[in-house]
Amino acid sequence: MLRVRGNHNKERQRMMKGTNGLEWLADRWQSVATAVPRRFENRGVSGGEVIAAVTKPQTRSIVVQTEPFAKDSFFGESGPAELCIWDNFRTQVLSAVSETVPAFRGTLTRTELEEHMGDSEIFANGTSRPLLSPDDFVAVVRDLISRQPRGERGILLTNGDANIFHVQPEDGPVVAVRGRWRVGLGGWSLRAYGRDDVRWLKGHCVFSRG
Repeated sequence: MLRVRGNHNKERQRMMKGTNGLEWLADRWQSVATAVPRRFENRGVSGGEVIAAVTKPQTRSIVVQTEPFAKDSFFGESGPAELCIWDNFRTQVLSAVSETVPAFRGTLTRTELEEHMGDSEIFANGTSRPLLSPDDFVAVVRDLISRQPRGERGILLTNGDANIFHVQPEDGPVVAVRGRWRVGLGGWSLRAYGRDDVRWLKGHCVFSRG
């Protein structure tokens, strides 16, 4: 994991050097917590049937309008927000982003999960369609983080739960990106997962275009 700093003093940077282990433990705890047996599969029930039985999730529409910007102006070491960028996010998503990110004009739908779900179940429910391109994703997440740079309450969850975005690179498989405010540590963490690597918990939020 690469820690990317915003405009913070050197003393704070020295204090934060020891947080890699805490971040790793937090992610390990999430992995354990989300490794829930798929009880409906054991009973011969399809994911679609389970989804149909779930009450209608809470949704919210968000308008996002951005101007073109240089990728490194936000995701580089001198960016204005404190970011903890995991290597898998850098290689699977950020490497596919244009050096100058195009303007984004569109609407996002924010959906709160009513049940624990894997990515395939989310896709089957239509919650995360259409998928975001890498350029669209970084434009969107830059805008949203800029509204809550210090973990203020707002559109993104800041209680340590996952903000989930599904990204489709042009030459690769779908990636689930988790954006998370690091409670107690500060800064935003961006990490990429393969499809169905994680079972997302009830209360986590999925963001999609449209």
